[in-house]
Amino acid sequence: MLFLFVRQSIVGAEGVGLFDGIDLFIAYGAHDGNDVTLFTGSEPQMAVPEPATLSLLGLGGFALLRRRRRS
Repeated sequence: MLFLFVRQSIVGAEGVGLFDGIDLFIAYGAHDGNDVTLFTGSEPQMAVPEPATLSLLGLGGFALLRRRRRS
């Protein structure tokens, strides 16, 4: 689900947020032509299994299938 909020001002910030944990904020200044735009974001960390773990799980599954076919 996406929600959007925007606050307009000469010097201020705008933000766009997602409920799944990703936030984006844009900060800006005005008047002098040397405005700086800052993008910051945060994203939740996801656990990713390492390749060795996936390989061992796959080999274990094949071993179980082979054992079942022999019986």
